Amino acid sequence: MNRFVIFNGKVVEKNEVNLSFLFWEEQIAISQKCWFGYGGIPLFDENVNLLIQQIEILKFPCPEFLNDKNELFRVVKRMLNKNKFYRSGYIYFYIFRQENKLNTLVLSKLHEKFDFPLTERGILVNFSNIIKLSINEYYRYSFYNETFWKVVEARNKGTYFQNSLILNENQSVCEAIYANLYVITGKTFFTPSLMTGSYEDTLREIIIDIARDIGFVISETENLKKKDIFDADEVFIAGETIGINWILGIENKRFVHKYSEEIHQKLNSYLKGKANR
Repeated sequence: MNRFVIFNGKVVEKNEVNLSFLFWEEQIAISQKCWFGYGGIPLFDENVNLLIQQIEILKFPCPEFLNDKNELFRVVKRMLNKNKFYRSGYIYFYIFRQENKLNTLVLSKLHEKFDFPLTERGILVNFSNIIKLSINEYYRYSFYNETFWKVVEARNKGTYFQNSLILNENQSVCEAIYANLYVITGKTFFTPSLMTGSYEDTLREIIIDIARDIGFVISETENLKKKDIFDADEVFIAGETIGINWILGIENKRFVHKYSEEIHQKLNSYLKGKANR
């Protein structure tokens, strides 16, 4: 049970917080979802840095509790401990602003498994007919993508597709919903370049480094087309928000499942090391 939360920098019981500010009109919100596990919060600094970047872009006043990462880490760990969340799960950071009023809220949710999430069964995806514009630099951040992703996700309601691959105005594939895309063809490991308008997830560089260590030739490309996806041996998507999802099929094409599980194992080893903060 998520009994304790962090409200404006302090750990309090959820029923003690007046959440009426959630219903303010003309409100702007920034959010960041962060995985915890292995007794720590492996990508804590990376997520806080992303929060700060988004705050700066939107010209929010920076909440005081973000200025001391060590103290913030201590408070977040205290919240997890008071909730008795000892295995793994997610931390949700929210910053709400209306005019000069600012509120911050940090929630947590327990996950049923210990390791970083991996889909045990492959997922089915399609190509979205809603495009992104590569020239928009804000697409690298979650606050700008949230509404876009929800619209794309809504188009899959009532179908058997569990995610969608998204193209930009050049008909190049750039990402999936809440995730970056990784494509394996032979010994080449493709991922869309950030220049395509791709979301920049906290796992992106980590997964690229793992694939390089396995022995793949890395290609961050601006020209990954639908045909390239259909010609691939293996395709998976990954993001800290959704875990690693290996793709069983795209529309009517089916794929093997070989390296994504090895990458998941190596990612878990990396996150275990990072958890020892």
